[in-house]
Amino acid sequence: MRHVLTMAVGVGAAIRIRYYALSLAIGMVMMLSSDGLHGIVPNEEIERILKAEHTSFAEKCDELVSAAHAEGSPDNVTVLLLRAC
Repeated sequence: MRHVLTMAVGVGAAIRIRYYALSLAIGMVMMLSSDGLHGIVPNEEIERILKAEHTSFAEKCDELVSAAHAEGSPDNVTVLLLRAC
């Protein structure tokens, strides 16, 4: 049921926003991604890309998107990397 839309802006009068609070230590990295990446690219490959040294966040995001396309992702691919400071 991954293809089923469960929430949309502008459909009803009110929106119920789900949010989560996380505590990140300084220097920790968080990755947010769409389902075009998650479940398509193996976790080991995502981890390898994220751990690559001497690679900028922009390059890591590009590589993750390319990996999803190479795996034949059937959906849009969005990746965002954040570092806590």
